[in-house]
Amino acid sequence: MSEILKTEAVVLSKLNYSDSSKIVSLYTLSNGRISAIVKGGRRKNSKIGNIVDPLNVIDVILYKKESRDIQLISDAVLISHSPNIREDLDKLKFSYAVFELVRNLTLENETNERLFKGIKRILNLFNLGEEISEVVFCRFYFFFLQEIGYDIQVKHCAVCNKDLLNNGDFFFNYNKGIICAGCGENQLTNYQVSTELFNYFVCLKHSQFMQNWDKKLLGKVISLLESFTKFHINDFKGINSLKL
Repeated sequence: MSEILKTEAVVLSKLNYSDSSKIVSLYTLSNGRISAIVKGGRRKNSKIGNIVDPLNVIDVILYKKESRDIQLISDAVLISHSPNIREDLDKLKFSYAVFELVRNLTLENETNERLFKGIKRILNLFNLGEEISEVVFCRFYFFFLQEIGYDIQVKHCAVCNKDLLNNGDFFFNYNKGIICAGCGENQLTNYQVSTELFNYFVCLKHSQFMQNWDKKLLGKVISLLESFTKFHINDFKGINSLKL
């Protein structure tokens, strides 16, 4: 017996299936991540097929059955489509990087309203373009790690809980996160963190303002977050969208 499910959703990806259909990945308000099929979605005159497109926020109606992995979309209405992202390759790349994290590191049918709102908010920030894409992406990455249970502390040492804000030497440990100099002598340290890079971690984690961002340092933040994620999640091999 199918359940009729009406929910708001962000379209994460789409894939052509058979001669006429599409399979899509959605992150929904009510049920978290869901795979669904749009029958006839590849046809040019398919209203639903044109609406269910990556970056779009939609209201969707599905026939959901617990016994099947791919649900059936019966209708969809467009809420927003982020036109500015589509016209900017940099915004597009980092938006797809967000979607890649969500697709690969969340469980299907696991509801997380905060994460759903976070995905919508980050799309809006990319679309507005008030901050460079790297900054927006890093802010989301810190938030996302917290939501999936791998929060990185930036105020206190991850080992001894010492106040890091009054300590000038820092290290990054792929298992623990940011640790103080004292603990760095006794722990495996994977990377020494400069004061400038540490300040980036603090500003990005807590959404603080910074006048001028150095893209090289932002790249290092992303690299360290990827390495941290790889350490904790064996199946995670990095973010392919950022290699494009």
